[in-house]
Amino acid sequence: MRYRILIVDDEKMIRMGIKNAMPWEKMHIGEIYTAACAREAAELVRERRPEIMITDISMTEMSGLELVEQIRRKNKEMRVIVLTGYDRFEYARQALQLQVHDFLLKPIDESELQKSIMTQVEWLENHRMKQESSITSSRAQGVRQQVELEEFMRSLVMGRGNSQERAEVFLKEFHFQESGEMRIGILIP
Repeated sequence: MRYRILIVDDEKMIRMGIKNAMPWEKMHIGEIYTAACAREAAELVRERRPEIMITDISMTEMSGLELVEQIRRKNKEMRVIVLTGYDRFEYARQALQLQVHDFLLKPIDESELQKSIMTQVEWLENHRMKQESSITSSRAQGVRQQVELEEFMRSLVMGRGNSQERAEVFLKEFHFQESGEMRIGILIP
């Protein structure tokens, strides 16, 4: 799977430096978007739906933390890495409250940024695999229940086995009400 990343910084040199310095292909990043301001970034998030965002805190018009707060209202899953030139506790505290996944100080160490991006990609991969596993498990359970239901109905119609005992198991297993109506239709070819 290839992921999408958004780099947000009002300093073109930093924005393009990150874009051009990282081995994106190796990191399973297929699309790289850049934005010079929070407004542009919000639009790209809405249109392109990147899974990872790297944003500077200090920008004109809207701070990176305000951008993250705005995005979090609609997208809690996005992985966020915050960059800042200021070593201030208040920024770190706000970042934690907004569920930012990493907080890096400028000047950025390339290897640290690469490591941080890879951590986010690994999280996304694990999350995707858990979702797929859950879907597969739900489908398998549904198929199992369908087979059991069909077998019960066949035995009931054919009069096999202890139907009262099987009916009790059926009602409990499939959450049917004993007093409710049930109609059985048989297809004749």
